[in-house]
Amino acid sequence: MVDLDMAKKGKVVTVMNMKGGVGKTTVTTNLSAIIAGSSLNDKYKQILVVDYDPQFNLSQALLSVVAYTTSQEEKRSISSVLCDQIDDLDLCQLQKPENTKPPRLVDVTVNVFKNNNRQLDIVPSTLDLMPLAISASEKAQLIMEQRFNNFIEQAKGRYDLILIDCHPAGSLFTKTSLKVSDHVLIPVSPHNYATRGVSLMLDFIKNLFFGEKKPKVHILYNNIAPNDTAFLERVNNIPSFKKISLEHHLKKRNAFKDTMNGSGFIHETTKPHSSSAYQNIMQVAESLLNKL
Repeated sequence: MVDLDMAKKGKVVTVMNMKGGVGKTTVTTNLSAIIAGSSLNDKYKQILVVDYDPQFNLSQALLSVVAYTTSQEEKRSISSVLCDQIDDLDLCQLQKPENTKPPRLVDVTVNVFKNNNRQLDIVPSTLDLMPLAISASEKAQLIMEQRFNNFIEQAKGRYDLILIDCHPAGSLFTKTSLKVSDHVLIPVSPHNYATRGVSLMLDFIKNLFFGEKKPKVHILYNNIAPNDTAFLERVNNIPSFKKISLEHHLKKRNAFKDTMNGSGFIHETTKPHSSSAYQNIMQVAESLLNKL
């Protein structure tokens, strides 16, 4: 039994960059929390985040230690979405998912917070996710891809917005996430190879969707220092980047890194300078939602 309003079709956004260290988890954490925790847009009240990265940093940011430990004991994880048998996963053993039917949403999601009729849930990740990608046959990967597709279709009937924090590599996770996405958000931070990461992402998406309809791509400049005008000028001089960049960028603020173990959300904190960080993330969230 699926307790969903199937008339609803939530939007799916993958957050990733082939270049690591760009703050994709920080971006996903703060965007999901502010959209779910504020009255920014009434079209997006029910938010789901999917931690699709074996490092599970997003899970650690949004869940307390107790909540995360309990979720693993109850097998509430993205690994359960991909495969029924997740006990004692081993890199040296061939992984064999048995069928294409994914678990129910209620069996793998964990609530982060509820605020009146607004809600943020997460499908946590785990280190056990890695063997599913590395030690799976081509047939098994096809089954896992279908399971993931079916799960996201199920989620689109329940949630208004689904954000997928995706592992930055051309893996099973990358391909399955992009295939189900309506939009791709590429966080970009100031460094010497920033433009290279975007170019790799754009090329990967182009090749993956050759001859097919591609998800819409958006660039979010992240961790930008107040006096760093040179970086923004440089990237805005690249026409292919400028036309897909969000109107606002995320500034360098310590408050954006304070969310940990299910506390420190921007919309709840009263720390110094939190009000300016709050206004900034609201602007960025609005820029993104206007594109959906």
